[in-house]
Amino acid sequence: FKWGVRKIIDFHFYQVYNHVMKQFVRILYCTLIFLFFIQGSVFAYSTNMSASLVLGQADFTHNSANRGSTTDSNTLSGPRGIAFCNGIMVVADLSNNRVLVWNTIPVSSGQAANVVIGQTTMTGNTANNGGISDSTLNNPIDVACTPAGKLIIADALNHRVLIYNSVPTSNGQPANLILGQTTTTGNTANQGVSNLGPWSDCPSLGQPARATTMNKPEAIDTDG
Repeated sequence: FKWGVRKIIDFHFYQVYNHVMKQFVRILYCTLIFLFFIQGSVFAYSTNMSASLVLGQADFTHNSANRGSTTDSNTLSGPRGIAFCNGIMVVADLSNNRVLVWNTIPVSSGQAANVVIGQTTMTGNTANNGGISDSTLNNPIDVACTPAGKLIIADALNHRVLIYNSVPTSNGQPANLILGQTTTTGNTANQGVSNLGPWSDCPSLGQPARATTMNKPEAIDTDG
Protein backbone atom coordinates (compact mmCIF):
# COMPACT_ATOMS: atom_id res chain seq x y z
CA PHE A 1 0.00 0.00 0.00
CA LYS A 2 2.81 2.44 0.91
CA TRP A 3 4.51 1.63 -2.42
CA GLY A 4 1.27 2.39 -4.28
CA VAL A 5 0.87 5.77 -2.54
CA ARG A 6 4.52 6.65 -3.28
CA LYS A 7 4.05 5.81 -6.97
CA ILE A 8 0.94 8.02 -7.16
CA ILE A 9 2.78 10.93 -5.48
CA ASP A 10 5.78 10.50 -7.78
CA PHE A 11 3.53 10.41 -10.85
CA HIS A 12 1.73 13.63 -9.92
CA PHE A 13 5.02 15.35 -9.04
CA TYR A 14 6.36 14.40 -12.49
CA GLN A 15 3.22 15.80 -14.16
CA VAL A 16 3.54 19.15 -12.34
CA TYR A 17 7.30 19.36 -12.93
CA ASN A 18 6.95 18.53 -16.63
CA HIS A 19 4.22 21.14 -17.12
CA VAL A 20 6.14 23.87 -15.27
CA MET A 21 9.35 23.24 -17.19
CA LYS A 22 7.53 23.20 -20.50
CA GLN A 23 5.85 26.52 -19.82
CA PHE A 24 9.12 28.02 -18.54
CA VAL A 25 10.84 27.63 -21.90
CA ARG A 26 7.95 29.04 -23.92
CA ILE A 27 7.73 32.61 -25.17
CA LEU A 28 4.74 34.21 -23.48
CA TYR A 29 2.88 37.28 -24.75
CA CYS A 30 5.75 39.21 -26.19
CA THR A 31 6.56 40.66 -29.56
CA LEU A 32 10.15 39.53 -29.73
CA ILE A 33 11.58 36.10 -30.36
CA PHE A 34 15.24 35.73 -29.51
CA LEU A 35 17.51 33.16 -31.04
CA PHE A 36 20.92 32.56 -29.52
CA PHE A 37 23.73 31.25 -31.67
CA ILE A 38 27.15 30.17 -30.48
CA GLN A 39 29.32 28.44 -33.06
CA GLY A 40 26.29 27.35 -35.02
CA SER A 41 24.38 25.84 -32.10
CA VAL A 42 21.01 27.17 -30.92
CA PHE A 43 21.31 25.30 -27.63
CA ALA A 44 24.47 26.90 -26.23
CA TYR A 45 23.54 29.47 -23.59
CA SER A 46 25.28 31.36 -20.81
CA THR A 47 23.99 33.61 -18.04
CA ASN A 48 23.16 37.17 -19.14
CA MET A 49 24.31 36.56 -22.71
CA SER A 50 22.98 38.85 -25.43
CA ALA A 51 20.75 37.62 -28.23
CA SER A 52 22.35 37.38 -31.64
CA LEU A 53 19.26 38.25 -33.65
CA VAL A 54 15.58 39.11 -33.31
CA LEU A 55 12.52 38.08 -35.26
CA GLY A 56 9.31 40.08 -35.55
CA GLN A 57 11.15 43.40 -35.24
CA ALA A 58 13.77 45.19 -37.34
CA ASP A 59 16.05 45.64 -34.32
CA PHE A 60 16.29 45.17 -30.56
CA THR A 61 14.97 48.63 -29.66
CA HIS A 62 11.41 48.25 -30.98
CA ASN A 63 8.50 46.17 -29.70
CA SER A 64 5.30 47.24 -31.46
CA ALA A 65 2.95 44.53 -32.70
CA ASN A 66 3.52 43.99 -36.42
CA ARG A 67 6.29 46.62 -36.26
CA GLY A 68 3.64 49.29 -35.75
CA SER A 69 2.25 48.73 -39.22
CA THR A 70 0.42 46.00 -41.13
CA THR A 71 0.89 42.25 -40.88
CA ASP A 72 3.59 40.78 -43.10
CA SER A 73 6.01 37.86 -43.39
CA ASN A 74 8.52 39.57 -41.07
CA THR A 75 6.13 40.75 -38.32
CA LEU A 76 4.62 39.17 -35.22
CA SER A 77 1.83 39.99 -32.77
CA GLY A 78 1.70 38.06 -29.52
CA PRO A 79 3.76 34.99 -30.51
CA ARG A 80 3.24 32.06 -28.18
CA GLY A 81 4.28 28.48 -28.93
CA ILE A 82 7.41 27.57 -30.87
CA ALA A 83 8.63 24.25 -32.24
CA PHE A 84 11.46 22.85 -34.32
CA CYS A 85 10.72 20.19 -36.91
CA ASN A 86 13.87 18.64 -38.35
CA GLY A 87 15.53 22.02 -38.97
CA ILE A 88 12.27 23.87 -39.69
CA MET A 89 11.12 26.52 -37.19
CA VAL A 90 7.40 27.00 -36.51
CA VAL A 91 5.90 29.85 -34.45
CA ALA A 92 2.31 30.33 -33.29
CA ASP A 93 1.58 33.99 -34.10
CA LEU A 94 -1.47 34.16 -31.85
CA SER A 95 -2.89 37.65 -32.36
CA ASN A 96 -2.37 37.45 -36.11
CA ASN A 97 -4.39 34.23 -36.20
CA ARG A 98 -1.70 32.35 -38.03
CA VAL A 99 1.33 30.09 -37.71
CA LEU A 100 4.57 31.05 -39.43
CA VAL A 101 7.10 28.61 -40.88
CA TRP A 102 10.80 29.25 -41.49
CA ASN A 103 12.23 26.52 -43.72
CA THR A 104 15.59 26.90 -41.98
CA ILE A 105 16.62 28.43 -38.66
CA PRO A 106 16.85 32.22 -39.26
CA VAL A 107 20.33 33.72 -39.44
CA SER A 108 19.53 37.44 -39.62
CA SER A 109 17.32 39.85 -37.66
CA GLY A 110 13.89 40.49 -39.10
CA GLN A 111 14.15 37.54 -41.46
CA ALA A 112 10.86 36.84 -43.21
CA ALA A 113 8.98 33.57 -42.81
CA ASN A 114 8.63 31.27 -45.81
CA VAL A 115 5.13 29.90 -45.28
CA VAL A 116 1.99 30.97 -43.42
CA ILE A 117 -0.67 28.64 -42.01
CA GLY A 118 -4.16 29.91 -41.23
CA GLN A 119 -4.08 32.68 -43.82
CA THR A 120 -3.80 32.64 -47.61
CA THR A 121 -1.34 35.55 -47.71
CA MET A 122 1.34 36.96 -45.45
CA THR A 123 -0.67 40.17 -44.99
CA GLY A 124 -3.85 38.52 -43.72
CA ASN A 125 -4.60 38.24 -39.99
CA THR A 126 -8.38 37.90 -39.68
CA ALA A 127 -9.65 35.13 -37.41
CA ASN A 128 -10.73 32.19 -39.58
CA ASN A 129 -9.89 34.25 -42.65
CA GLY A 130 -13.55 35.26 -43.06
CA GLY A 131 -14.96 31.73 -42.74
CA ILE A 132 -13.88 28.73 -40.67
CA SER A 133 -12.48 25.70 -42.49
CA ASP A 134 -9.70 23.14 -42.19
CA SER A 135 -7.24 25.79 -43.38
CA THR A 136 -8.09 28.62 -40.95
CA LEU A 137 -7.08 29.52 -37.39
CA ASN A 138 -8.46 31.52 -34.50
CA ASN A 139 -5.86 32.38 -31.84
CA PRO A 140 -3.45 29.50 -32.40
CA ILE A 141 -1.68 29.27 -29.08
CA ASP A 142 0.75 26.36 -29.27
CA VAL A 143 2.57 24.16 -31.77
CA ALA A 144 4.41 20.86 -31.58
CA CYS A 145 6.18 18.45 -33.90
CA THR A 146 6.42 14.68 -33.75
CA PRO A 147 9.66 12.80 -34.49
CA ALA A 148 7.97 11.67 -37.72
CA GLY A 149 7.59 15.29 -38.82
CA LYS A 150 3.88 15.82 -38.19
CA LEU A 151 2.87 19.35 -37.14
CA ILE A 152 0.22 19.83 -34.45
CA ILE A 153 -1.49 23.17 -33.75
CA ALA A 154 -3.67 24.11 -30.77
CA ASP A 155 -6.37 26.23 -32.44
CA ALA A 156 -7.61 27.66 -29.13
CA LEU A 157 -10.69 29.76 -29.98
CA ASN A 158 -11.88 27.26 -32.57
CA HIS A 159 -11.81 24.71 -29.73
CA ARG A 160 -9.86 22.18 -31.75
CA VAL A 161 -6.44 20.77 -32.58
CA LEU A 162 -5.19 20.54 -36.15
CA ILE A 163 -2.77 17.88 -37.35
CA TYR A 164 -0.68 18.12 -40.52
CA ASN A 165 1.03 15.00 -41.83
CA SER A 166 4.04 17.18 -42.62
CA VAL A 167 4.98 20.83 -42.17
CA PRO A 168 3.11 22.80 -44.88
CA THR A 169 5.11 24.10 -47.81
CA SER A 170 2.45 26.43 -49.26
CA ASN A 171 0.33 29.22 -47.78
CA GLY A 172 -3.09 28.35 -46.39
CA GLN A 173 -2.58 24.60 -46.63
CA PRO A 174 -5.45 22.63 -44.99
CA ALA A 175 -4.96 20.26 -42.08
CA ASN A 176 -5.13 16.51 -42.58
CA LEU A 177 -6.94 15.81 -39.32
CA ILE A 178 -9.09 17.75 -36.84
CA LEU A 179 -9.56 16.84 -33.17
CA GLY A 180 -12.28 18.35 -30.98
CA GLN A 181 -14.82 18.97 -33.75
CA THR A 182 -16.72 16.61 -36.04
CA THR A 183 -16.64 18.86 -39.11
CA THR A 184 -14.21 21.33 -40.71
CA THR A 185 -16.62 24.19 -39.98
CA GLY A 186 -17.43 23.41 -36.33
CA ASN A 187 -15.90 25.65 -33.67
CA THR A 188 -18.12 25.67 -30.58
CA ALA A 189 -16.73 24.73 -27.18
CA ASN A 190 -17.33 21.04 -26.48
CA GLN A 191 -19.16 20.89 -29.82
CA GLY A 192 -22.12 22.72 -28.27
CA VAL A 193 -23.43 19.53 -26.72
CA SER A 194 -26.15 20.05 -24.11
CA ASN A 195 -28.80 18.12 -22.18
CA LEU A 196 -26.52 15.33 -21.08
CA GLY A 197 -27.81 13.98 -17.79
CA PRO A 198 -27.60 16.42 -14.83
CA TRP A 199 -25.95 19.06 -17.03
CA SER A 200 -29.35 19.97 -18.45
CA ASP A 201 -30.33 21.24 -14.99
CA CYS A 202 -27.21 23.42 -14.67
CA PRO A 203 -26.95 25.56 -17.82
CA SER A 204 -24.72 28.05 -16.03
CA LEU A 205 -21.97 25.42 -15.89
CA GLY A 206 -21.59 25.51 -19.67
CA GLN A 207 -21.39 22.61 -22.08
CA PRO A 208 -20.24 19.19 -20.80
CA ALA A 209 -16.83 17.92 -21.81
CA ARG A 210 -16.44 14.51 -23.45
CA ALA A 211 -13.55 12.47 -24.76
CA THR A 212 -14.15 13.84 -28.27
CA THR A 213 -14.60 17.53 -27.39
CA MET A 214 -12.37 20.49 -26.50
CA ASN A 215 -12.72 23.85 -24.85
CA LYS A 216 -9.90 26.27 -25.69
CA PRO A 217 -6.95 23.87 -25.91
CA GLU A 218 -3.84 25.83 -24.87
CA ALA A 219 -0.91 23.41 -24.87
CA ILE A 220 0.39 20.49 -26.87
CA ASP A 221 3.00 17.86 -26.18
CA THR A 222 3.85 14.60 -27.87
CA ASP A 223 6.13 11.64 -27.22
CA GLY A 224 5.95 10.54 -30.84
